[in-house]
Amino acid sequence: MSDRPFEKPESNPDWAEVFAHAAWGIRIGSTDGRTVEAVNPAFARMHGYSVDEMRQMPVEALYPPELHASIAQYWQRARSEGHYDFESWHLRKDGSRFPVFVQFTTIKDPTGQVVRQAVNVLDISDRHDAEIARAASEERYRVIADAASDAIITIDADSQILVVNRAVERVFGYRPEELVGQPLTMLMPEYLRHVHRAALGRYLETGVRHLNWAAIELPGLHRHGHEVPVEVSFGESRGSGGHTFTAILRDISDRKAAEAALRRSEQQLLQAQKMEAVGRLAGGIAHDFNNLLTVLSGAVHYLLARHPEGTPDHADIAAIKDAGERAASLTDQLLAFSRRQVLQPAEISVNDAVRRTATLLRRLIGEHIEVILGLDDGLGAVKADPTQLEQVLLNLAINARDAMPGGGTLRFETSNVAVNGDYASTHLGLEPGPYVMLAVTDTGHGMDPVTKAQIFEPFFTTNEEGKGTGLGLATVYGIVKQSGGSIYVYSEPGH
Repeated sequence: MSDRPFEKPESNPDWAEVFAHAAWGIRIGSTDGRTVEAVNPAFARMHGYSVDEMRQMPVEALYPPELHASIAQYWQRARSEGHYDFESWHLRKDGSRFPVFVQFTTIKDPTGQVVRQAVNVLDISDRHDAEIARAASEERYRVIADAASDAIITIDADSQILVVNRAVERVFGYRPEELVGQPLTMLMPEYLRHVHRAALGRYLETGVRHLNWAAIELPGLHRHGHEVPVEVSFGESRGSGGHTFTAILRDISDRKAAEAALRRSEQQLLQAQKMEAVGRLAGGIAHDFNNLLTVLSGAVHYLLARHPEGTPDHADIAAIKDAGERAASLTDQLLAFSRRQVLQPAEISVNDAVRRTATLLRRLIGEHIEVILGLDDGLGAVKADPTQLEQVLLNLAINARDAMPGGGTLRFETSNVAVNGDYASTHLGLEPGPYVMLAVTDTGHGMDPVTKAQIFEPFFTTNEEGKGTGLGLATVYGIVKQSGGSIYVYSEPGH
């Protein structure tokens, strides 16, 4: 077109046929690009005019006023370059706007002079509406994703991260821009990375999933190196750009902590119920046995009175008396465990009780164990039986001594503590409020969970047969509980 003399469409039958039936709108304009000289039916229809109405129409009438200067510049570029393509807006007869794709082309005479302007116009309303709809959809997705408390991550078939929302920073510690373009495996522990790559490759090849895609619990990897428990659901999309996968990841750390706390509470409740049942049984046996011992003790004293020292049977009767006294001591300990002792509570200083006991302990447990006191000078007073409190301290010290046959350190510490609701909720039997805490720590060999679960049970002992009755810690438990306190133990092998 650019090298032939200009012919009006109607003067050439072939050209007139193309001009009339072209799907694109075609406009022929004046050399200066300001006047419409001819249009085809498609051009007239898309603008709401008849063909005759558009002849000699000023070109500016086709464009919104704010675009006039730009359109003039585009025509000047077309004059210098031969053609110029651009997207713009046109005006219909009713004043409404619609988006168009425009091609400016120059028509030259045999001498190379520009004699006309040829313009091809395509109405791109459908594409424009689709782009607006897509942009709106993407904006809605962005708003929803950024408002979500769960992390949302989209990856491609190579497991490269394409899109993330803001919540990833809360869950994994990375800012969104730090993750885009990175492999998803950077958010996984090392031991899961090869599993993920193999599973993704197998799925892309066979379509077979190796795990459920809905609400599966997996460990994630935080920026600072610790694992984060997450609940993951996956979705898949297949488009012209290939496979993409979107994962919604919920941080379930709080839920896991709550579940663990619930398990601990259940275990504590079961342990407390077991100790209560054993206590009732032990108390009943001790009470009945104590009644029998009372009869036996009276009979022994009667026999001793009739068989004074030096008589043939005195030694045997004295041995019976000693055995009865040891049996009575055992029943006293069982009664302490079952909380059936008669206490004489008074307002006392735990620090004073610790100091008195420590003086005795240095002789009782041996010089190979160092006793250290860490006592709070501002410690509050407690209401307890002083004799029973000292019994608790002695029993704990003896237990610690047995755990340190090669020597070590035994530390007594006291402090005022305020128990809050969160701590009380994970320690059965403890109510929120102010308390005096006594901590007894040794450097012994520690206990495994099975042993730790049984240490307060009557007659349980880790000592060899013949050493100890297994009632020391059971007595401690009973005295503390009867005094309105609580007792907890922390230990693991080697600590």
